[in-house]
Amino acid sequence: ADSVIGAAASYDDDTEVYFKWSSAVDNESSIRDYTITHYPTADCTSTATEITGQTGTSYTLGSLVNGTSYTFKVTAFDQAGNSTESDCSNAILIDTTAPSAPSSLVTSSDSSSGANADYDDDTTVYIQWTNGADAESGIENHTVTIYEGAGCTGSSSDVDVSGAEFYALTTATHGTTYSFEVTANNYAGTSTTSAACSSDITVDTSAPAVTTGLITAADTSGGGDTRYDQDTDEIFFVWDAPADSGTGIESYTVHHYSQGGCTGTATDVTSLTNTYYELTTVADATTYSFLVTALDYAGNSSTSICSGNITIDETNPTSPTLLKIAADD
Repeated sequence: ADSVIGAAASYDDDTEVYFKWSSAVDNESSIRDYTITHYPTADCTSTATEITGQTGTSYTLGSLVNGTSYTFKVTAFDQAGNSTESDCSNAILIDTTAPSAPSSLVTSSDSSSGANADYDDDTTVYIQWTNGADAESGIENHTVTIYEGAGCTGSSSDVDVSGAEFYALTTATHGTTYSFEVTANNYAGTSTTSAACSSDITVDTSAPAVTTGLITAADTSGGGDTRYDQDTDEIFFVWDAPADSGTGIESYTVHHYSQGGCTGTATDVTSLTNTYYELTTVADATTYSFLVTALDYAGNSSTSICSGNITIDETNPTSPTLLKIAADD
């Protein structure tokens, strides 16, 4: 494709190819010259063009047509005019058009067909795209460039993928944000990179710290721990925000129990973003307790120990009886 000393090539990315052959041998009158017959087909058929009087063993053919395969034969002539024609050469396809760019880049957390994800809770990230296309030589493979940084910045590494439209990165590191580009490579050696960087995905494999500071407050979210409440309007469950070394706390789930010690069946209240919850459907003579689960953005979670108990008591005590007024003792 690119030089007279190169190896046989099936494709070329420009409009110039090199034909070469080994010298013929003639023991009587010796070789006079060669005639090159080249064809715009892959099998030495169709209309041929002849180039006569060649004394070397190579020829440069220019002004070739994109999307066309070329082949050639060489006829050796000796000084007496005898000739012998070679077999048909290998075919070489001209492809001067770059492939179309890969598109629809997706960073998925859990499967090769998942939707874009901003976070992942394990060390495998799935990279997806729609393959580029090439009408002439075809797509040989795609090169995925993986960046350890947001927006396709930072250090990068390349991996070649054939056929499939995804790649599973199995060595992702906790606390690292990844992004990627994909390049389509055709058989002629021309490449096109995706127009845009993928979305970012951050790997967070650690759970948040366990939630602490659980308080059952009677009347306000800023109250202290209370063991009893005298009305059935409301009680407050309060806790301290835990730390998370990865993606941060996204939300909380309160598990509240109509028994002490977090026993029995819990009622869950999800997607809370404050560090308190107001329970307004409490019942007289009932004891309540609760747990809190903290959820980070990657889906990791941790659950607290049980809170203290708070009992609803809206019933007045019975009246004192047997009142006496004593004179002396």
